[in-house]
Amino acid sequence: MNTPGRPVFIHSVPAEESGHYPFRLLSAASIKTRGDERFERTDFKYYVFEYILSGRGRLLINSEDFSPAAGDVYILHRNSTHIFYPDPSDPWAKVWFSADGLLVDALIGSLRLNSTYFIRKFSKPELFQKMLAVSKESDAHTRASIIFFEILSAIYRQIYSSQIPVYSQAVLRVKNFIDNHPENNFSMEYLSELARKSSSQLTRLFRRELELSPYEYLLKRKLELARVFLINTSVSIKELAGRLGFNDPYYFSNLFKQKNGISPLLFRKKHWEKTNKAVRQDKS
Repeated sequence: MNTPGRPVFIHSVPAEESGHYPFRLLSAASIKTRGDERFERTDFKYYVFEYILSGRGRLLINSEDFSPAAGDVYILHRNSTHIFYPDPSDPWAKVWFSADGLLVDALIGSLRLNSTYFIRKFSKPELFQKMLAVSKESDAHTRASIIFFEILSAIYRQIYSSQIPVYSQAVLRVKNFIDNHPENNFSMEYLSELARKSSSQLTRLFRRELELSPYEYLLKRKLELARVFLINTSVSIKELAGRLGFNDPYYFSNLFKQKNGISPLLFRKKHWEKTNKAVRQDKS
């Protein structure tokens, strides 16, 4: 039984705006549930990510049992069978969004999150508020795909932190800063001040722990973000280069081809052809 909650804000992205994006943000909401709500779904069509602001409840999904409470996140995977409901004495308030697309499957698979349903005390709750805000914008799918990548990356780091290399404080401080601002450019002087090290010391630490200089690591993150934009948007190469802090689009294109073995335009063309083929197969 699906009983509607009391929406504080719900926004559904019109179908005609979504087209055949590899990532589609379908809807986003902030709600206060009622104690008598109960949701039961079999072979659900979309992915849903929910962050609990307050309250507690129960989730049963694919034979696993969880008790989500304030600060937790749970994921309702596409094609899953699940039941979830709030505690009648302390119902949930939560922020959630639903999404689908080939990019969702690809990212979840590559980050080994196919069987991840519950994340206790999620480390980046502000990302759910960002997703809610961006759902109201005209280019929701483009912006949302970047936020979605950030959410999955944060979940991955939280789950697999024991398997992630331990970095020195100086490197971790700069690495996290670059990870959060890959579209910007930073001088070595600025990054060195952030790390509280000299430029040579910081470069030496980065090469020892990441096998890259700070500048090379920044370029790596820019190109990762470029691939997301190329797959999920139709922005021109010139505009994309500008968004990522490259003054010269030709330099950006040559760098992309050098690192990926293919030009940005051909990279986009190949991925869009793959997406369109999958869409045609789904329709048939």
